[in-house]
Amino acid sequence: VDVTPTPGIFLGASLYTGGSGQGDIVVDDVDYDVRTTIVDVHGQMQIRGLDLRALYAEAHLDDMAQLNAVLGKTGTSGVAERMTGGYVQVGYNVLSQVGGNQGAALTPYVRYEKVDTQKRLPFGFDRSLSTDGTYTVLGVELKPISNIVVKVDHMWVSNKARGGLNQFNVNVGYAF
Repeated sequence: VDVTPTPGIFLGASLYTGGSGQGDIVVDDVDYDVRTTIVDVHGQMQIRGLDLRALYAEAHLDDMAQLNAVLGKTGTSGVAERMTGGYVQVGYNVLSQVGGNQGAALTPYVRYEKVDTQKRLPFGFDRSLSTDGTYTVLGVELKPISNIVVKVDHMWVSNKARGGLNQFNVNVGYAF
């Protein structure tokens, strides 16, 4: 569900829930559903070239002890019962005040992300410190027309295991 209280601003939330076991998670002749529930809240504000975005998501999974047993997971390699993540991004479209740009945009941005894919594990499993990551991104987004985007960014990656690997990314997108 998204709402637009005024042009340039939208807020929303989404919810998914369903079984993801697909009949493949059977322990002692019991078929486990592996119910997966994902919820997110998100928003964006684009006013006079300023572009603010934020998102927070959380996933809850049932039957993880059984799933991990079927997958042969042990120690710190287990699939979590709870995962969380989110980001805040701010950018400015430097072409926003140029007349006749036909929807083109050139937006430098900075983004801060926090993701923990092992927020809570089933009993008997230990957290891997490498799954609790922080990402700081500095980039630029070019939209020559409104439905094509080219993004170039540098991502500084850190995690609680102190094993983050920084990245340089180039992405191309097309909205149809």
